[in-house]
Amino acid sequence: MLSDEITSLAAQSVDETIGTELPLRGWDRAGWSVVTSAGVSGGVVSIEWSETSGYSGTWALLEDVTTAAASTQYGSSEDIIGGFLRARISTVISGGTVTVVLKRSKLGLY
Repeated sequence: MLSDEITSLAAQSVDETIGTELPLRGWDRAGWSVVTSAGVSGGVVSIEWSETSGYSGTWALLEDVTTAAASTQYGSSEDIIGGFLRARISTVISGGTVTVVLKRSKLGLY
């Protein structure tokens, strides 16, 4: 398996902060992890997908990650071919910050 990752959001808390996009063309699977800092008591990070980079409309929601506890890790993954993945703080992160890492992988032969 071949994989790589980027930090989309680093120590952010402001509502509607949009993270760096991860291109998925030629990859088979996308994943993400959301890590909260000390002090976090609430907030939501949306993991979103679009066919087009920089799309100005509403991106497709893959998951809303509710950050209800400090110093906690959340993660998931999806089979996705093509498009772009991003993280967006959709509800302000209270009491601390979040860091979001986006991942992509190729399965089998490449």
